[in-house]
Amino acid sequence: MERSLSGRLLEDTDDEEEDIQILKRELSNISDSSTGKGKVDLSKMGADAAPAAEYSHAHPADRLVLTPEEQWMVEELFMKTDTDGNGTIEFDEIVRLHGFEKDGLFEKIDLDGDGHISRDEFRKYFSHMKHVHGSNTMVLVLKYLTMNLNASEIGAETMVLPITSMLLTTPEDAKPHPYRAPDSILTDGDRTKLRALFDVIDADGNGLVTLDELVGILGGAAQGIFDQLDQNKDGNVSPEEWYSYFEALLKSSGTETMEHMLQHFEKSILVQGVVQKLVDETAEVHKLLLAC
Repeated sequence: MERSLSGRLLEDTDDEEEDIQILKRELSNISDSSTGKGKVDLSKMGADAAPAAEYSHAHPADRLVLTPEEQWMVEELFMKTDTDGNGTIEFDEIVRLHGFEKDGLFEKIDLDGDGHISRDEFRKYFSHMKHVHGSNTMVLVLKYLTMNLNASEIGAETMVLPITSMLLTTPEDAKPHPYRAPDSILTDGDRTKLRALFDVIDADGNGLVTLDELVGILGGAAQGIFDQLDQNKDGNVSPEEWYSYFEALLKSSGTETMEHMLQHFEKSILVQGVVQKLVDETAEVHKLLLAC
């Protein structure tokens, strides 16, 4: 029987191979969104259907959302990738970062399609990544790409991850149609799953979730959600506020909408966890190679 993402979160295991297999399976399901699989029965919708939950906000048009430290990380990677020093990154230089380029990373960053990646395009790509997928994911991708550059310099094998596939899914993809369910309440199973997610997001383990911790997982969507989660406006989200938010979502928009949002949390956390494991372990291999 295949285990789910939430099932893995509830287990205290270090089975990296299974994590990777689950990740691959979940990523392969992303394409199902475009075929309509998993959508709710439209007959459930009534005239008083609730508006869909708002998960995301547009990236600011006039600025980057990167901190000064993050901007330096992006700039450092750009300079190292631009091996001929001409101020732009070409296709063969991206290959050093990301292998044979099977998932079209170059085309994603080359916004104007002129065959060259400018500094501005490079910065915008990572700023959008942070905004949509969270600062944790963006920093991990930067580490992954930097690690591959280092590997090419010492003659080690590069690691190729399906970056663009990982980053294709957003909370808005195949979002179910909402319907009111005013009598619904969270089950014990819902609460167990929600507490597991809460504990993972609570990075410092103090029993409360801050805006920064939520941004690390959700990116630009975090502010709007945090404002709704933090009911007493003390700058922290308690477990009871966490449960209350999802029960309100369940009542206003239905089970499928609540589950859809939970799955987005789970996928974000799993992607970040698996990439972190692979980056850490590959870095150790590189240290051993350098020591030889």
